[in-house]
Amino acid sequence: MNMMTTLTKQKSLRLYYQSALAVGAISIFFTDLHLYLNSARYISFSPALFIAVFGIASIPLFLSTIKLLPMYLINWCILYISVSLISFISSDHSEIVLIELQTRLFSVVFLIIMSIIFRGNILISFFARWTVLIVTIINVINNFIELLNPSIFAELNDTYRPSGFYVDPNKSGCALMLGMIFSITLLPQKYRIPFSLLTGVGIILTFSRGAIISWLSVIMILIIQRKIAIKQLLIFGIITGAIILLMGSIGSVFLNTGVLEDIISSNNNINGRLAWLQDPSSSDSNSDISRLLVVEFALQKFAENPFLGNGIAYTQEWGEIRTHNMYLLLIVEHGFLAVLLMPLLILAVTHSPKIKTKDIAFTFAFFIMLWGIFSHRVFEERYILIMFSLMSAINMNSQLKPPPFHPKI
Repeated sequence: MNMMTTLTKQKSLRLYYQSALAVGAISIFFTDLHLYLNSARYISFSPALFIAVFGIASIPLFLSTIKLLPMYLINWCILYISVSLISFISSDHSEIVLIELQTRLFSVVFLIIMSIIFRGNILISFFARWTVLIVTIINVINNFIELLNPSIFAELNDTYRPSGFYVDPNKSGCALMLGMIFSITLLPQKYRIPFSLLTGVGIILTFSRGAIISWLSVIMILIIQRKIAIKQLLIFGIITGAIILLMGSIGSVFLNTGVLEDIISSNNNINGRLAWLQDPSSSDSNSDISRLLVVEFALQKFAENPFLGNGIAYTQEWGEIRTHNMYLLLIVEHGFLAVLLMPLLILAVTHSPKIKTKDIAFTFAFFIMLWGIFSHRVFEERYILIMFSLMSAINMNSQLKPPPFHPKI
């Protein structure tokens, strides 16, 4: 009897310890707080130290759950690093190439560490998802605050587009999308539409075209999956629009609209995106033209070396503007077969025989495949990578025998 009691206490302590790590990991990495604090000079040590701390903290979990290791994900990591190393061997070993290889190694290590932390009990992924929900609401609030006071986040963001701790508005939009996908089904049906609209408003504030398109697309998927009702969405949408107009009218009394108009009129970035919102077919801004030229140049370089590619970090050496497309980056650097790396990673973390995780897995897979069109940093940004690990853990945890108390997925 004493032995059974001891084992129960050990399992409880392990659950508390792992839950604390999961909540801490989401709070630090999904918020991009580890990068923001370093950029704002609130801390003096490298953000990589955070990964090291969580890696050391996950060692006891690794030793006790070897059988639960994410083998599909580990196999993908081996493939990704193998492709990178083969390309590295034939490269010029420049500083840019070395940094890129180091970044990729950090990414795969991070993926595995986070997968270990989230795995082993359905409650772990449940607590992690609730933390994602809280972080998402905070991110929306941060965007509103930055809209009113652009200098509040250490003046790191020079786009005048709200982004909070992410500094980059596109990252903020992507994080809000991921937050909605992973946490909306935690809420009762009546709260899902207000939450999705709140997230949508936070995304619109970033002026991120990729995030806005993704939000509209994912909302359609949620309607098809019957996670939200279209009638309620329309009603709440009209109410939300009316509230925003009212707040805008009231805010104009207190805000210096002249300064705001000067900022907008002098900012080509915002002007181009406002023009796009009015006419999505327009592409008159300098950034749009530059990106189109980069796409043409990238396709030309791909055509020159379609089988083996031009080498690791090649897309960083040709100029300041990157591909802004994950698929384009992969085929230019590693050849046409490298385009499979993206869907293979998604398959590695979404594959599950359990039907109850299919909806969130499909929505996540759809969004990531779509986001790859707008970003070339899917494999390196930790606020995205941690959600791959969480998705993998959700699938694994759903297959395990649940504890006496367990929430619905």
